[in-house]
Formats: sequence, structure tokens, C-alpha cells
Amino acid sequence: MIDSIVLPITEEQIDLEGIDLMFEVTRFCNMLCPHCIRGDRQKLKIKKEFINAMLEQINYIGTIMFTGGEPGLASDLIKYTLEACQHYNIEVQNFWLATNGSIQKPSFFNIIKDWINYCSDNEITGLRVSIDNYHDKISKWAFEELSEEIKSYITDNFYLDLSGAPNNSENLISEGRAKDNYYCDREIKHDIHLQNDGRIEGSLYINAKGYIITTCDISYKTMDNNQDFIICHVTDNIKVKLAEWFNNHPEQIYKD
Repeated sequence: MIDSIVLPITEEQIDLEGIDLMFEVTRFCNMLCPHCIRGDRQKLKIKKEFINAMLEQINYIGTIMFTGGEPGLASDLIKYTLEACQHYNIEVQNFWLATNGSIQKPSFFNIIKDWINYCSDNEITGLRVSIDNYHDKISKWAFEELSEEIKSYITDNFYLDLSGAPNNSENLISEGRAKDNYYCDREIKHDIHLQNDGRIEGSLYINAKGYIITTCDISYKTMDNNQDFIICHVTDNIKVKLAEWFNNHPEQIYKD
């Protein structure tokens, strides 16, 4: 680990150890919420080789997160990512998953429990079930029962977040169907910063096409077409590409 960042940023100054990763395992969803920042659903899942390519460049993950679309519709890929972390002997501290709550199969819940069993810390491990005015109504009972089970024998720190988007539509992010259906005043922005010791603050968002994006609060259309939010593809040398991106975005570097 370096003592302090020196401009221009080089590959050697980027420290990926303990990075937070968010995998967009699918772009398909079984709901058509009017506020969805992603936009129209797509029949697309992340390829296993993209998961491997990302993990091959990492030794230690702070928090691993899964999103979509609806990640419960790609539980096989969530399970595969766990198996890949085991294969590469990658330590993962925490697990987080966001779901619309419609998938309540025991197999899906078992994958969640397997992930939590694998994590080394679970200090901020949790599950977010989107219950709000925009989503289809779902029963939260199964998730409350799952939470109590996890707390009873895995970790007391497990956090079940039964909430969703803000009730005031003006506070929605102006992306996807939210932009089409509501007046929104929240614009997207980069959510990663380079700290003085070379570590990344914020999570790297790996989308279903294998590209690393600078924020999770973004539509499929924007992440596919706006190059400013794309760092690189997972098959690239990620440290090199991060150094290039931060050199082009010095406002995202914390100064001494």
C-alpha cells in the first residue's frame, strides 16, 4: 500500500484489495415498475466468464452485492459467483442483495444463507426487499422468517431492509422509466473516489455485458451509451484502466 497518491495516477498506485463489487447478474425482471431507473427489461444475463475475469484480478472483497433486473431470476449465477470465490480462494467480508421480493423459493434463500456462511465478517451483511408505492405488492413474511433464521445461527448483524424508492417521486433518479413517467430532479453522478492510499471508495458496478460502471444508479441505456460512466471491460487490466479513468476525472480523487 502506498502512502499518498501522486499524479498522474499509475497502475501501481491502484489498490483493489478490499474493493466493493456489485454484479448485475441479469437485466430481466418479472415486474414493470413505473419508477425503474433501469428502463425496459432485457433478456440478458451476465456470462460466467465475465464473473471469472473480474474475480481473477481480486484477492479480497469488502462487500459483494447482487442486483438486476431481479437477481432472484438468476440465482444460479449468484451461486456460481460463490463457487468462483471459493475456487479462487477469495475472502469476502460481507454480502448484500437487493430484490423485489417476488422470488421466495427455498433454493434462492439457501443461496443467500450459503453466501452469508462464506463471508468472513458479516458486519454489514443484509438484504433489501423493495416494498414501496411503485412495486407490485408482495408478502414480506418469508423474508422476515429468513432474517430470524439467519440471526439465530449465522450472524446477529444481519440487516433486513423492507423499504424501497422514496415516496416523493421528485426524489427519484432521473433515469429509465422514472424519467419517462415522473418529474425527477436527481441526476446521476459518479459514485467512486480514489483515496489517498490508492483504495477505491464506492463499489465497482459490473453490468451484465461485463463492463465496469462508476455508479449503480443508472439506466441500461446510459451505461451502454455514455462512455463517461464506463471504466473498462472486465477482460481488460482493471488497475490500468482505473488509473486512466481517474487521470481523466481528477475531481474524483481525494486530495491531501
